Amino acid sequence: MNKQPRFRRLLQRIIYPNKNVSVTLIGANLNINTQKELGYWRAAKIQSSNVVFRDEIAQILTVSALVDNSSIFVDCGANVGLWTCNIAKLGKIYPSLKVLSFEANPDTFSRLEESVSLLKNVRAVCCALSDSERELEMFEAAGSCSFGVDRSDFNIATESRLMRAKPLDAFLDGLENIVLKVDVEGHELEVLQGAAAAFNRGAIKAVYLDGFAKNNRTAILEILTNGGLSLVLNGRTLEPLQPTDYAILAVKPPPLKH
Repeated sequence: MNKQPRFRRLLQRIIYPNKNVSVTLIGANLNINTQKELGYWRAAKIQSSNVVFRDEIAQILTVSALVDNSSIFVDCGANVGLWTCNIAKLGKIYPSLKVLSFEANPDTFSRLEESVSLLKNVRAVCCALSDSERELEMFEAAGSCSFGVDRSDFNIATESRLMRAKPLDAFLDGLENIVLKVDVEGHELEVLQGAAAAFNRGAIKAVYLDGFAKNNRTAILEILTNGGLSLVLNGRTLEPLQPTDYAILAVKPPPLKH
């Protein structure tokens, strides 16, 4: 078909409408023609029905741009390793890049271990994270991505287990230039509180949060700004943060050049 462009163009004109439309594709707002940029149009339609394509790929691209050869990427709520594996492979460009990956659910963690088994720059830890060393009641869900302490419509109220949690600082001693991603189903504030020492010594360069509890917003923003991450944006669009936004990207602003 690709080697018969006239025939392909005829088919496209018969099957697809000829119009200019605005789409969002991998986080970019594009104006396309539904025949001339057919691949983009079809991709945008598929993306709109899948949260991984719609949201996570664009977020991974953004956070990937924040790591460098001296970075430690810390993935809190790693699941099976989508973020961990995509950022760890940048070790081919940045040989000193390290990844520290946390997943609390032992069943999910077994698949994370398989995912990262060939990545020499990844340390995967089966551990829940919180503001202190304590036990957390964590609830199962239909899918592994909703396993967490926040008993919501996504969780099964009658299926829970006690998990031993540790503060993130227990793993970050001596580490610098940390890029931190936290997606832990409503327990984001406590995870940040458990990294107080790292924030206080200025070790955290950037934080990406997704889906945090609304009533924790003010406390979360205070931790980020007090930690020197004064550039605070909507984590999905990179526009200025609005009161209704539930994804945050906070970054230390680059030093001014004289």
